[in-house]
Amino acid sequence: MLRATRLKAEAKKTALGVKVEFSLIAYSTFVYLLFLFPIDMLHEY
Repeated sequence: MLRATRLKAEAKKTALGVKVEFSLIAYSTFVYLLFLFPIDMLHEY
């Protein structure tokens, strides 16, 4: 019983870690693209 709950907690931690990692990668990619094309972004608006 304890083992199962521990496994569930570990799975939750892993899923959260993957989510955080993914959002960090997405965010850094977005910032990188903004730095690559700043003029285009400014002319859009």
